[in-house]
Amino acid sequence: MRRAADGRADGISGADMMELAGSGAVLRLMQWIDGWPARQRLRIVVLAGKGNNGGDSWVVARFLQRECKIPVTLYSVCEIDDLKGDAKHHAEIAKHVVDAEEGVMELPPSALSAGSVIVDGLLGTGLKGAPQGAYQRIIKQINESNLPVMALDVPSGLDADTGDGKEAVVADLTVTMGFPKQGMFLKDGPSVCGRVEVVGINLPQDLADGANAAAEAFGLEEARRLVTRRRADGYKGTYGHLLVLGGSGGYVGAPILSAMGGVRGGAGLVTLGVPGGCLANPPLASLIFRRLGAADDRCFKASMAEELYTLLYNKTAAAYGPGTAGEADPRILEELLKTDLPLVIDADGLRLLAKNPQLLPRKSGETVLTPHLGEMKALMDGFGLDESKPPMTQAVELAERLRCVVVLKGRFTIVAEPNGRMTLNMSGGPALSTAGSGDVLTGLIGALLAQGMAAADAARLGVFLHGLAGDLWKGAQRAMSADDLADMISPAWKEISAIS
Repeated sequence: MRRAADGRADGISGADMMELAGSGAVLRLMQWIDGWPARQRLRIVVLAGKGNNGGDSWVVARFLQRECKIPVTLYSVCEIDDLKGDAKHHAEIAKHVVDAEEGVMELPPSALSAGSVIVDGLLGTGLKGAPQGAYQRIIKQINESNLPVMALDVPSGLDADTGDGKEAVVADLTVTMGFPKQGMFLKDGPSVCGRVEVVGINLPQDLADGANAAAEAFGLEEARRLVTRRRADGYKGTYGHLLVLGGSGGYVGAPILSAMGGVRGGAGLVTLGVPGGCLANPPLASLIFRRLGAADDRCFKASMAEELYTLLYNKTAAAYGPGTAGEADPRILEELLKTDLPLVIDADGLRLLAKNPQLLPRKSGETVLTPHLGEMKALMDGFGLDESKPPMTQAVELAERLRCVVVLKGRFTIVAEPNGRMTLNMSGGPALSTAGSGDVLTGLIGALLAQGMAAADAARLGVFLHGLAGDLWKGAQRAMSADDLADMISPAWKEISAIS
């Protein structure tokens, strides 16, 4: 990244890239705080250090002063004369329009009073070791303030290579420049970065092509490339028919949430199939509802196989597992796996598969597994794989062994393919930490499969859309339910493509 900062390729200057970084960060900041109560965004406090990260801060402050109606103050740990190169260039431009204090060794109480929004540009990617001096004091002040924080490039104090950051700024949103940094995904990185958004800065193509990594980041631009406009002459049959199979006597909500995800994901038709004793009435008017077995059957049984064959007619994808609980007979899953139908397996369906590994034939089928860490452990045990390895390695090894796409859910959800390709999802945050959010994801991926999307693309797009739906929720993060999440899929589609 140093070559990019020096601006020695493709005619793009470091000063121009700094301008793009700062303006892009301001756009993300304004989108982030849009809709907050006025008392929680009374002022924006921008913090600048000595390096290029500090230069980004001066650009951010200048754009905010021009575009934002909220008071903006910049605090720099150094004097402008101590800056060099592009950082000094932008500071000299901004000092005429920005309310700034230079040589700050600690923040005044007014900077950390209620209603402040912090923009952290103290330390960038070059940090090695723990922060010292004024940086250490100010970082401690930020973390003790409990104020909302947006970090520029990486949270100050985080090692961008190793992920060491026990004394780092704890950010709610990190706007990173060009590419995500490796340290964001390692050790302390996931806990201090918050949401991560990437700002393009016109990096030279040779740098982009040469950015070798074990995994790729999957963000908004990648999602947009997978979304095409709908046919003007399309109808419900054009966009596939998803079958959701789930539920048991004690878990009736999970398959409904999956079916809602299927509807919001764009499937032309969604059929929900449940054991006969699971749901008494159709849960949603937009669904086709079918009960399998007798009225007192509280779980899936082998005797329902004949009904399943009828139910599979004209379906273009299926999703199995949400709410099935531990007593479901493996016969229904076995029959699904014998078909050529694209399939998502989730929740107790994964545990059932782990107990019956012989059910999954070794074939290159369009099958997506969506485990969380506990279900992943069961799968690794069930298929004789080493569960002590890092999550990324586990996901790839399971995908290769089972010839399936593996979606290992968590912070920066991993999508691994049988060919070894792996992506890390850039959307999503604490709002998704609610019961049923994974069930919505199951239906969402199933809907994309039903519309004919390849399994890996359906998994990546579904995971990103799911996380983005949570990011766009304007209520309190801790108050969002999975029902709310399903409703947020529509605005998430609009964020990806206005004509989606």
